[in-house]
Amino acid sequence: MMKIEKLFKKDINRDIQGVVTIGNEEESRKKQELEEYVCTQEVIKNFRTFFSAYKKSISQPTEQVGSWITGFFGSGKSHFLKILGYLLSNEIVDGKHAVEYFDEKIKDEMIKADMQLSANQNNLVVLFNIDAKAKSDAKNKNVSIMETMLGAFNEKLGYFGVTPWLAEFERNLDNEGLYDSFKEKFSQKTGKVWIDSRRVALIFTDKIAEVLSELKGISMESAKAYIQDAQKNYSLSIEEFSRIVAEYIKKTGRRVVFLIDEVGQFIGTRGELMLGLQTVEEELGKACKGKAWIVVTSQQEIKELVESANRNAQNDFSKIQGRFPVRLMMSSSNADEVIKKRLLDKTDDSANILGALYTENKDRLNNLLIFPQKPKWTGYENEKQFIDCYPFVNYQFELLQLTFTAIRESGMSEGKHISSGERSLMNAFQKSAISKKDREIGELIPFNAFYETIEEFMDHDIKKIFASAERRLSNPFDIEVLKVLFMLKNVKDMEPTLERISTLMVTHINQDKKKLKDRIKESLERLIGETLAQKNGERYEFLTNKEQDVNREINKAQYSTSEVINKIREIIFDNVVEIGNKFTYGKYQFSLNRYVDDNIQGTDSQDNLTIKIYTPWTKNEKDLRVESMSGALVVDLTNGAYLEELIQANRIQTFDRNNASGADSVLIDILTKKRAEAEERIKRAEKNIRSSIEDCSIYQNGSEIVSSSKDAKKRILEGLEKVLKNKYHKIDYVKTFINKAEDISVILRNQQQSMFDDIFSTDSNGLALKEVFDFIKDEKTWQRKVTMSSLTTKFGKAPFGYRANDVRGLVATLLHAEKLKAKISDQLQNIHSQNFIWEFSHGSQDERIVIEIQTEVDPQILMKVKRVMKDAFDITINNKENDLRDESLQFFKTKIDDLRKISYGQQGQYPGKSLVEEMLSVFATITASSDSETVFNKIISKENDLNRFGGKIDSIIAFYNQAGSQMKTWNAAKDIYSYYRENQLFIPELEDMSDLIGEITDILGMDEPFNSIAKLGTLVQQANEIKNGLLGKKVEIAKKTINDSLDLITKEYSEAMNKTYSKEETKESIETLYQSEKTLYSNLLGMLDTFDKISSSEMKAVQEVNTFRTELAKIIAKDGGVAPTKKVNVKASNLIPVANRKITSKDDIDHLVENIKTHLESLLKDNEEVDID
Repeated sequence: MMKIEKLFKKDINRDIQGVVTIGNEEESRKKQELEEYVCTQEVIKNFRTFFSAYKKSISQPTEQVGSWITGFFGSGKSHFLKILGYLLSNEIVDGKHAVEYFDEKIKDEMIKADMQLSANQNNLVVLFNIDAKAKSDAKNKNVSIMETMLGAFNEKLGYFGVTPWLAEFERNLDNEGLYDSFKEKFSQKTGKVWIDSRRVALIFTDKIAEVLSELKGISMESAKAYIQDAQKNYSLSIEEFSRIVAEYIKKTGRRVVFLIDEVGQFIGTRGELMLGLQTVEEELGKACKGKAWIVVTSQQEIKELVESANRNAQNDFSKIQGRFPVRLMMSSSNADEVIKKRLLDKTDDSANILGALYTENKDRLNNLLIFPQKPKWTGYENEKQFIDCYPFVNYQFELLQLTFTAIRESGMSEGKHISSGERSLMNAFQKSAISKKDREIGELIPFNAFYETIEEFMDHDIKKIFASAERRLSNPFDIEVLKVLFMLKNVKDMEPTLERISTLMVTHINQDKKKLKDRIKESLERLIGETLAQKNGERYEFLTNKEQDVNREINKAQYSTSEVINKIREIIFDNVVEIGNKFTYGKYQFSLNRYVDDNIQGTDSQDNLTIKIYTPWTKNEKDLRVESMSGALVVDLTNGAYLEELIQANRIQTFDRNNASGADSVLIDILTKKRAEAEERIKRAEKNIRSSIEDCSIYQNGSEIVSSSKDAKKRILEGLEKVLKNKYHKIDYVKTFINKAEDISVILRNQQQSMFDDIFSTDSNGLALKEVFDFIKDEKTWQRKVTMSSLTTKFGKAPFGYRANDVRGLVATLLHAEKLKAKISDQLQNIHSQNFIWEFSHGSQDERIVIEIQTEVDPQILMKVKRVMKDAFDITINNKENDLRDESLQFFKTKIDDLRKISYGQQGQYPGKSLVEEMLSVFATITASSDSETVFNKIISKENDLNRFGGKIDSIIAFYNQAGSQMKTWNAAKDIYSYYRENQLFIPELEDMSDLIGEITDILGMDEPFNSIAKLGTLVQQANEIKNGLLGKKVEIAKKTINDSLDLITKEYSEAMNKTYSKEETKESIETLYQSEKTLYSNLLGMLDTFDKISSSEMKAVQEVNTFRTELAKIIAKDGGVAPTKKVNVKASNLIPVANRKITSKDDIDHLVENIKTHLESLLKDNEEVDID
């Protein structure tokens, strides 16, 4: 048979270098890497994208100079970055430019042309892993990425990359052309090589100063000051860094490409580092216009990294995605393809042999290599895949990548080369293949074989676990199983179940899978016994030293029986049956007595339904069939693995509670996992409980319940329904339910006659109604009071179980049918009144509402009462007892309310007081009781009074209605009567209404004038018409008097305004006085609506003339102007001759006026002014 080693085209033992560096490799290694680099379709696509963008920046200045390479661990992104470095550096390796090594690998001439053009640009390539290059404290600075880039850039140029100020010192010397001379003179003076000594440059400060003094021709003091200033005053910004790079490009004509590995890992969630990267890219783009590029790799896509950084900072990273427009993706399949082509490529003969082997064993392989659950991996999909992968299995490429990532992210590695992705995968497959190279074909390399590759990178504590296991375990196979558990620890979606572990450890095409599985199971049990592993459900887990310690403590912890029982109760009732502590039957809900092993939550109530769950703790201790004789539902869960799961979960939770406070980071991580384990155990317990209920025995009333259902929830609910029907065997008497208080109100508001005699046989709830009625009837026999509260309590218990609203509905139905009556404080209630309906239907007065059996009244009495109410008050009421009683009482109570509102006024101003008081007395007697028989007898006995009141009560109430017209008519009559009495002596014309006043007086004097109010209104109207006629005449006379007076004032005003005055304000004052008088007279004209006002307005108008003249004289007197040249004063009395002072005729008047006129004219002949006093 052929050995595995002979299958491959290339020597499996050759050295395949995997370190991502540039500049230090031997020529042979560079050549190997370039020759063996596999250009997958994904790589070719990425070359096309990158070099196309880079070519554009050569001919077109741009500020977008970023490229982001994304790929999960092991995808080959770091190797791709290294190849980009070779190509852009345009190195010559073994006589060929790097680009030439891709002539055969890439057929697309356009891509090769772009690669060649890019390589010809004299690029300075700065390639570094940022984690390795960054200083230890760099992650604490906002500009750490820029500082690291500057350090790598300086180092590439030969300057000191560790100390920025010293590198700047060297750069300045270089720019002045003095750097080489400086190094030579430094060596002469110190005997040291500058490159080797500059790390401790400050020790040589004096010597450096001497060299500077000589080279620059400056004093020692100036040289020392120069050094001190370079050190202490050095500062760097991103803008300064960009300027340095731009100056270098301008000076040398070169382009600069920064190739930075693992930027995403370096940034993590630190927003300040993301902001630094964004700013560096922006500033380099502005300063260099496309001649300086930044190419980075990251396990996360840029969008994912931005979202992660945004969660931890308030910065705006929206720009960064646009700053890295060239996005390249490296998938895990790329690594598979590379390994298969570089390492596992087969010769033609071996491919034929393997093809035949696959065809012969295809079915066997499919059965051996199977993953029944997620992830859905296969062994080999087809013959080609078998040939490409052999001696490995196809799933191993992806699983090993996931394993490397999990080990690195969980901190179980020392963080060395395991982080180098594809190269680590290559190394792992190569080493594993070499370890099996002497085996014959048919052998398969199991997954545990990869452990040897991982071991050298593992954390010291993990190595100690394996060393300890090798000492404690005598069977080497146990260690191999432990290796698989370790490698699968923390790998998502790859739970280490027995089936999976068996698949991963298959070593030969013809292996017996069952024997392998049995062997592995025995090993797992030994590992668990040594606390090297644990079983969690179907999953087996590797335990670290700390986890082993925790597991030992957990296993020693005392679990809480009560907490486990409560968890069982919660799982069954809340999760499986989903009813909590209530069982719903139709419209009804019943509380549950929930026992688990004789332990009840809360207190036992005889009104509740009882269910008892028995666990393995009570196995063989009780006869469960006998337990169910008490009426409980008994569930036999004495078999099942759930108890151990819940006990272990409780131990974990107890340990967590006792140790969470003050735990270190390692223990916190373990406790987090343990909490998840506890939850998983609880979920498995729930699943087991559910399946146990599906098959267990369930007892009720001494018999096992036979159920057609296998559903756990349905079985429990069916059992509880049987318990319910046994305890509450009259519950189904209620067919029609009351869902809300309004439903009760509808019953009570119904005014239609019910089928009194047939209520128990015709109503859908007839049986329930009969139970309620009979109970009240029995209580009456024993003279016991029945309230609504006692009824809801009674019928809420077994054997009824009715809801309070349903009980109220039953009672309401019986009240409506007049089978029952309701009282509050011994007062019979009108069941149709809104107040009673609300209180009854809402249960607000359950303690006060007394329910009694209603006895029938003699129909002859009912007919007589109905006739009295009709004859006396003209109201028709049906002869149904309740309606007749309630409507009669309501009528009298309403009238009492109306009569009590009457106010008779002061000193008996209004009539009917004695009649009202008599009515109130009679009505109060009738309404004093709510008992039907009493009320009806009172009405009959007061028939004569009621007939007498009937024709008057509405009239008297209408009279006293404040909003009505009758009282207004009465008041108007009293007003016109008063007016007549007060003015008849002064206004003779009032004699015309004396007859009307006489009739009005007669009506006002009546004891019961209510039927004469209409006539009184007519008389008042006629009297007012006479009064208003007289008033109109008086108004006209008054208007003439007022207007005449105003005319006199106007004449005086005109005379005064025609005079000449020495002061301007005199006429203004006269004008103001006149306008005020006009306003006054206008108001007087508006006040002529009563005789009193007419008289006073006339008097005021006449008096105001003199008032105006007086005020006018005062204004003129104040003028004080120049007096006329000749002036004479004369008294008014002197103008009238003594003989003419007695006037007896019109002629006397004419003669007097003529004398006055003659006298005044004679005075004016000799004077310019005559003043009359």
